[in-house]
Amino acid sequence: MPVSIYLAFQTLKLPPSESFPLPSSLLPAGALLASLGLILRWYAIHRLGQWFTVDVALSQDQVLMRKGPYRFVRNPSYAGALMTLAGIGILLGNALALFFMIIPPLLMFLHRIRVEERVLSKAFGSQWVDYRSRTWRLVPWVH
Repeated sequence: MPVSIYLAFQTLKLPPSESFPLPSSLLPAGALLASLGLILRWYAIHRLGQWFTVDVALSQDQVLMRKGPYRFVRNPSYAGALMTLAGIGILLGNALALFFMIIPPLLMFLHRIRVEERVLSKAFGSQWVDYRSRTWRLVPWVH
């Protein structure tokens, strides 16, 4: 992800003819998207509380979180991070930066989600199957 962010910011050095500029009217939407994404990510992490880790790991007393944003989306922290990155990509003002801010991190998150969901499925069995059937993986009504 750091490489992706670095490349996105490097697009600012491109001449306008090579940067695929976005309309400046999108800037407020970019700021809102980045802000809402940060709020969603922080809220998701807060709801997980003691069970939040940067590693894929479960603790002995772990429960399957179904409250807060987890009622609707199984991975709200990643959804928030992607919203934030997309908003920053829009604020950078060109489509190439937006691409670098969204696509590589999305691919990384999708891989990590698959790994995490395998662990959760193994740990929570039928609870996981039920929860998975009632929630979206990353984006409501899309994925």
